[in-house]
Amino acid sequence: MTKLCMIGNSHVAAMRLAWDKVAPQHPEIDAVIYGAHAKNLVTASVAADSSLRCEGPPFWTFKAGDAPNRAREIALRDFDVAVIVGCDFGPSCVFRTYRRYHFSGLKGRRRQSLTRDMFLRAMMQIINESAAMVLARMIRESAGLPVYLVPTPLPAENGYLDREKANMEPYQAALDAGDGDALMSLYKEGCDRLANRGFNVIAQHESTQASPISSLQSYSDNSVRLRADDDMPHPENDYFHMNEDYGAIMWGRVIETVTSGRA
Repeated sequence: MTKLCMIGNSHVAAMRLAWDKVAPQHPEIDAVIYGAHAKNLVTASVAADSSLRCEGPPFWTFKAGDAPNRAREIALRDFDVAVIVGCDFGPSCVFRTYRRYHFSGLKGRRRQSLTRDMFLRAMMQIINESAAMVLARMIRESAGLPVYLVPTPLPAENGYLDREKANMEPYQAALDAGDGDALMSLYKEGCDRLANRGFNVIAQHESTQASPISSLQSYSDNSVRLRADDDMPHPENDYFHMNEDYGAIMWGRVIETVTSGRA
């Protein structure tokens, strides 16, 4: 049996909602899911016994068939593998870079032109400073666990039609300029660099994508925020959180990856 520790911010809600249905099909996986705001995760500390301790509000904890609970610490040595969900890591990192910079391989003009290598380095800095990577380094250094990363999803299709949503601007700009494929190629190159450092990325499943830079709307509809047994529906103009159908598909990919030891 593989003892799996899953830690995430609001994006872990899709995984949590799906787990009660997925768990009975996978008795070989004993998973505990922990949820917290990303800003609380980056302020967590590691004790001498390799427990990850929350300095802010306690973690939400979920286990299949049990009522939600709260915990101040995660006993990392009780687990075989750690999976980090969301926490500011994903394709959003390359689009955040694109909001500020441009290089000669792109069509859309951004604020400052860089070489491709400099653009890639700027993106990697954003990735390395994300809550996901802060947490991943902390877990590996303190407990020696293999760490896998589940990125935040691509925004849902309808987001590209909403010109009032500020955080959709770089995605819409990439679509308008035809830069989506080039940006996703850079993001995948960044994921390869993480894999070379031992942090494997479990990529969004292709079946959930409407295009290389968008998720199918059906996987975003009826998504919820992580609030334990008091889940709150996302507003219609939240295009970045996914529902339990998405979570079930990603669980399949997570289980296949961690049990085979590859990404």
